Amino acid sequence: MDHLAQRIIADLRRNGVALDEVGDGWFAADSRAGVPEAFLHLVDDDVERYLRGMSAEDVAGVFGPDVTLADARYRLALIHLEEHLLSHHGGIRYVIVDGEEIRAFDTAPPPSLPAGDYYWTA
Repeated sequence: MDHLAQRIIADLRRNGVALDEVGDGWFAADSRAGVPEAFLHLVDDDVERYLRGMSAEDVAGVFGPDVTLADARYRLALIHLEEHLLSHHGGIRYVIVDGEEIRAFDTAPPPSLPAGDYYWTA
């Protein structure tokens, strides 16, 4: 795992987001009943491009005058990632930092069918 991704994962874990590495930059958010509720994809190059893409006007002063621009960008990205991971309602969420933005995709939960006998026909 790359250094920046390691830092983000460590900080998210410190904030109470349970994440397990599942391979190739993917992390599974802790789950209910053993099924992950969300997956996060982090690659240092994409995260660095995302952080550099935040304009100084958007982040300057957000965390106070003593916080550097680089730290403000990082803190804001961490907040956005945490919000994306924790704000879905059902199904599975995929959160991807693609270098330009943080993208979130939700899968729909399976429909609840009424009780009955079902069979497939072809």
